[in-house]
Amino acid sequence: KLRDEILRRRHDRLALLGQMLAEAAHELNNVLTTVIGWSHLSAHPREGAEVVRLAVQAGHIETAALKAQRIVADLMGVARGHGESQIADVAATAREVVRMMAGECERRAIAMSVDVPEDLEARIRRYRLTQVLLNLVRNAVHALRQGGRVRIVGRPADEWVVVRVEDDGPGMDEETLARVFEPFFTTRRGDGEESGTGLGLSLCRKFVEGEAGGTIRLTSAPGEGTVVELRLPVSPLGELRATGGGPDLPSPPDGFSLLAVERDPELARLIYEALKQCWKTTPVVVAGMESAAAALHVRPFTVCLLDADADPGGPAAAVERVAGLRADVRIVLTVSRNSWSALDRPPDRPVAATLPKPYSVPELLRTLAAAADPEPRGKP
Repeated sequence: KLRDEILRRRHDRLALLGQMLAEAAHELNNVLTTVIGWSHLSAHPREGAEVVRLAVQAGHIETAALKAQRIVADLMGVARGHGESQIADVAATAREVVRMMAGECERRAIAMSVDVPEDLEARIRRYRLTQVLLNLVRNAVHALRQGGRVRIVGRPADEWVVVRVEDDGPGMDEETLARVFEPFFTTRRGDGEESGTGLGLSLCRKFVEGEAGGTIRLTSAPGEGTVVELRLPVSPLGELRATGGGPDLPSPPDGFSLLAVERDPELARLIYEALKQCWKTTPVVVAGMESAAAALHVRPFTVCLLDADADPGGPAAAVERVAGLRADVRIVLTVSRNSWSALDRPPDRPVAATLPKPYSVPELLRTLAAAADPEPRGKP
């Protein structure tokens, strides 16, 4: 069952990659046209052409090449699973979707905009939010057909992140509105690019409500456009900023020090901020085993918070390596249910605790306190 779940997630990521490839093809063709055109002018300069003019043309080529590099990097990130993060940067994801839809919006004379604060983070897989927003924006663009506006708006709301996709298109009547989330229901029939499968919104509901624990709501009326509102759980870091960690946190153990090995940059940032803000402790946070080994050679640590995917050999190899360098360090292994490491053999050496992902700030601190102090004291 676990293997089936892992394979299903890989399949979903490949499906998103296919969607992104379709949207990126037009954008890459524009880039290539730019490169080819300016290259031709540079290769066949007019008589007496100035070096400055040639340098400007070379600059245009470089700009286009860097744009192509960014497009390919986005695609490779999804293909390699870099979108597996449990935390989504809403502003960055919205901008990514706008870039993917830019070519089609330009052809249809549709204006797109993003109004999302830079520090807004939701507890949903990055590639899932990309998939949801891409579906919603594509639906809005196809509803508008030619001309009009599409906006992605995001705001914090207590323990939630609210993301809205708004359009000023023709809207929907009550009968259509009542059926939009039904599988295979679509108003776009046919064989062309405008046709739909009727699965987009039903999958969006599955990802938002079934996987992320949020809600999705659609409001519309004929002639008044459509608004799709997502309510997603705020990220642990966002919750920490809003609440200061909450009142039910353990006190830091005496002389506590932490080495955290975490590949996910968002989780790494959360660990650092949580320890700094709640325990007034500065942890050492690294992304890989080589950096972890270097840190362990320099100094001892009370606890090592170890990502089960940090070592290519699996969690057993990661635990063995840390314990081999510092036998007295207490290891807390963080494990994701959809990780290949979940299929690996258990470590031969005992670990102080296992912390499943996703975890909250209180769960993180309680686990670290228990690992550091086998006989935990009461709160101050």
